[in-house]
Amino acid sequence: MGSDTGGSMRSPSGMQGLFGNRPSTGAVPMDNVLPLCHALDTAGVFARSATTWARVVHSWYQGFDPNYTTYPRKLYYVDDGSFPSVETEAGRLLEAMVRKIEAFLGVKRTPVDVVKRWEETHAEGTPADWREMLNTV
Repeated sequence: MGSDTGGSMRSPSGMQGLFGNRPSTGAVPMDNVLPLCHALDTAGVFARSATTWARVVHSWYQGFDPNYTTYPRKLYYVDDGSFPSVETEAGRLLEAMVRKIEAFLGVKRTPVDVVKRWEETHAEGTPADWREMLNTV
């Protein structure tokens, strides 16, 4: 485990075929951890097996009730040009996966304006402009 700023746990883990998790900032206690960036620091974990990953995550979220009886009714999707174009192989694969998830859940994706959401919901003490926050990373 280590301190994680930005997406430096999830993306590399996926690229390497590992399981990775980066809890939201403030969701996991950071006692006795050397800070890198107070606005973004959180714990993170890489694991080779789902079992190891699940053990760590369950220890972090002890009060979490995993007894789901229904699937999500919304699929949020960033449609701002940051994902690969459907003219590329990666874009076609992503689009096919999203369509399968939509079919499985019986929902249509809901576009999300990330810039607007950041402006409306950013944590106190963090920059109001998301680009300024990304420069922190």
